[in-house]
Parts: sequence; C-alpha cells; structure tokens
Amino acid sequence: MALYRLFDLYDERERIRTATWAGPMVEGSRGQPRMNPLLRLRTVIDKQMLTLEDRFGMSPKARLALGIAVNQPEWSLEALNAQFRAKSPETSR
Repeated sequence: MALYRLFDLYDERERIRTATWAGPMVEGSRGQPRMNPLLRLRTVIDKQMLTLEDRFGMSPKARLALGIAVNQPEWSLEALNAQFRAKSPETSR
C-alpha cells in the first residue's frame, strides 16, 4: 500500500503544480495578495514523497542505507545462490 500511496502523492503533486502554474498568489479574504494555500500543501506532500522514496531505495543514498549495491557486475544465478547460502543462518551451524 505504501507504494500505491507514493504514486498517489506524485499524482496529487502534479495536480497542485497544474493548479498553481498560472500564479502562486491568490486574493486573500480582505483583497490582499497571499500565497496560494496549495503551495503549503505541496511542501507537505514533498516531505511525504521523500520519506517513501527513501523507504523504497529510490535515491543512491537510500539504496546504500538499504544495502543495495550499485554498479555491481551481473552475477550468475549460481553465484547469487552461493552468496545466499554463505549468509544463510542454516549453513553457519
């Protein structure tokens, strides 16, 4: 569900961008110019997106924190299985 939420946030952010594209300012209750409240919501959405992107390893730093190797040569299935067996708790008995 978190992945669905991330893409819902992408969609919601795009809708806000479209709505505020023409002008970031709106008329306030007394006629004064003020920042569009959608821009504040966009900031909240950006923070939520960043949290979810980090959870899914969508940046180099997040991949490193998750232990996902980048730029590793492609391994054969046999090599991956051997590595898995070496780290398996059953084989360390």
